[in-house]
Amino acid sequence: MQKALDTIDVQPTITAHPTEAKRVTVLEIHRRIYLKLYELESPRWTPRERTGLVMALRNEIDILWMTGEIRLEKPTVQQEIQWGLHFFRETLFERTSGLCELLEAALRRHYPEDGLRVKPPLRFSSWIGGDRDGNPYVTVDVTREALAANRRAAMERIDRRLNELTHLVSLSSSEAAVPETFMAQLTHQLELSGRGDVIIARNRHEPFRQYFSSLRARLTATGGGDPKAKPFASVAELASCLLASEEALARMQAISIASSIVRPVRWEVEIFGFRTASLDLRQNTTVINRVLAELWRKLNPLDANERPNREAKRGPNGSIANSKSRSASCRGFVASPPRPRNCWTCSPWRAKSSKGLTRKRLARSFCR
Repeated sequence: MQKALDTIDVQPTITAHPTEAKRVTVLEIHRRIYLKLYELESPRWTPRERTGLVMALRNEIDILWMTGEIRLEKPTVQQEIQWGLHFFRETLFERTSGLCELLEAALRRHYPEDGLRVKPPLRFSSWIGGDRDGNPYVTVDVTREALAANRRAAMERIDRRLNELTHLVSLSSSEAAVPETFMAQLTHQLELSGRGDVIIARNRHEPFRQYFSSLRARLTATGGGDPKAKPFASVAELASCLLASEEALARMQAISIASSIVRPVRWEVEIFGFRTASLDLRQNTTVINRVLAELWRKLNPLDANERPNREAKRGPNGSIANSKSRSASCRGFVASPPRPRNCWTCSPWRAKSSKGLTRKRLARSFCR
């Protein structure tokens, strides 16, 4: 069962459907109306409080009636990017870790003796800002903007969650014994934060607050905002730091705090990482063929009308002869600018790769 849990991989994909005409403003009003209806279901309100909630609900409905529902102009790709991120900020960031909690509860109920651990099975993907197939406005710069916006949204969310942990987990070393292993990790994180003295002075005898403040400083450095702290080398490093705090709380018999307060934050980090969603890159077949043809001409300077003899170029083991030398000659190659503005070159490939997309995923997306 544990092996099956570790191999589950669900990847919902966000798309900017051309028939979606609702404005983000309207979606936000819908959300507020839903929240007001949810509040009204509670029986705890006094008559005066319930009257106030009903009035607030009516105000939202009036605002909705008098708000333009559809866009007057076709949205730009940049607006579509923000439209996609709206759903992460309003719903997915908050609710996705709840699926892991439900899965964990089901495993405890049906496999109480096995001690199964939950590995978040979700990874989100997006086409918005990477789908060049038929959209000349998705340029290399737009794709870079999409990657930057996705990364910024994820970093802001993680920062907010670490700030919540700093406020909530106020355990004092004067009131409860803290494991020595965690104290050693705390010392290390304070050093990496570049501002350990300030953090200690602000939260004396509160090791977990100091710990999460240190992680927050390092997260800021990861986003390029704190030159004194050491950035995280990877999402896995931040997740392992959060796991260390969970284990320390469990050893202190604060198991509920570890599982209900810290663990959901770790799950969010593992699901969304520093990217929010992986960006799928799609390109028109004509452009792909043109780039591949130019690559072939670069590696095989044949007559333009001559069809390359593939069999003659293969070695005894079936591989292309002189593959190393051809690979070397292709380094730094950039295809000539085609007529469309959505040219695929080696430059955006490197740019996407550096933002966390694996080459395997890039190759799959590129060849769709």
